[in-house]
Amino acid sequence: MRKVKKEGVKDVTIVSDVDAHSQCKMRVEVKEGRVIEIRGDPTDPESKGELTLRGKRMMEILYAPDRLKYPMKRVGEKGEGKWKKISWDEALTTIANRLNEIKKKYGAEAIQTSPRK
Repeated sequence: MRKVKKEGVKDVTIVSDVDAHSQCKMRVEVKEGRVIEIRGDPTDPESKGELTLRGKRMMEILYAPDRLKYPMKRVGEKGEGKWKKISWDEALTTIANRLNEIKKKYGAEAIQTSPRK
């Protein structure tokens, strides 16, 4: 059965890779730059249109009022909850530097990457 096209709504297929063991192929409806509906894609041979629990709650996750939208850096002691907004360049540089420190101290094997192909 074919879905009726809604005016001003763009229908997009995405693959959500939000956890380490599963991927959800989703059909996402977008209107004026905002996601208005998420559903499973029935053409996905693995999920057959079913979403994982996280996929089913993706709208809540996407528009949660306390969702992070930019990089943050801790400015207080661990557990204090004090953070400041930083640029993407600073965040990526900080992460790269830390990974290089770990590699230098413990070897490249100390850094785990995703086993996906």
